[in-house]
Amino acid sequence: MSLNESSIICKDLLRNELRNTRVIVTISMFVILSLLSIYASSIIPLLTSKSEMSGNIGYITSNLALLLLGPVFVIALSHDVVSREIETGTIRLIIPKIQRSSFIIGKFIGLNILFSLIIGIVFMMIYLYVAISTQTYTPTYPVASWLLLTLYFGCFVGLSLIISSLAENSSTALVMSFAALVILMVCGTGFKFELLKYLSPAWYGFIGFDAIFNPKAADLQIVRSIGGMLVWIASSFGSLIFIVNRRDF
Repeated sequence: MSLNESSIICKDLLRNELRNTRVIVTISMFVILSLLSIYASSIIPLLTSKSEMSGNIGYITSNLALLLLGPVFVIALSHDVVSREIETGTIRLIIPKIQRSSFIIGKFIGLNILFSLIIGIVFMMIYLYVAISTQTYTPTYPVASWLLLTLYFGCFVGLSLIISSLAENSSTALVMSFAALVILMVCGTGFKFELLKYLSPAWYGFIGFDAIFNPKAADLQIVRSIGGMLVWIASSFGSLIFIVNRRDF
């Protein structure tokens, strides 16, 4: 693996994604939906009070919206990052010139940077909205939410890239990614088998959400949440390198 090669792939991905009209429109819709979720919370009487709890409500509604809609957003933007290059044949021109691991690591890092920036922008806007509406200026909730959701989105970036690397075209990658998402979301509920929830990043995301906003949550709950998502990211990262190194392009 070459850090220089990975950084070139990462910069190229960010440049192309931020110039893509589809990506810009999707990001705009996501930001608008996130802001609408907090605006909708203004109907709750507590939001008009000056208590600390009133400031929390805005973050709670936005967090829930991002936990539920975030994975769909990630898949919509990243499902074709590798499959598009396989479909058009450009990957055959890239792979001989750089190490395969550098190629996929650059894609992985680039997507995580992109989504981290988007989450950061969303929570900066939410922080300003809450601060102006409630006159509370506590950065704890937006910072904690940003860190948690960056890891949460990172889990689905790994999943999407794995499927994108295996699929022959973008349409197949999209269908497979959404099918995998539905399965993981169902697993996160512990459907029939309690142990299934430990396989889903959705469960780790929601227990992290509970740990941030529920004062009665267990002290180790946030550790379990972050630890579980880090294991998920590390596993998907290792799987990606293995798949790309073995894949016949």
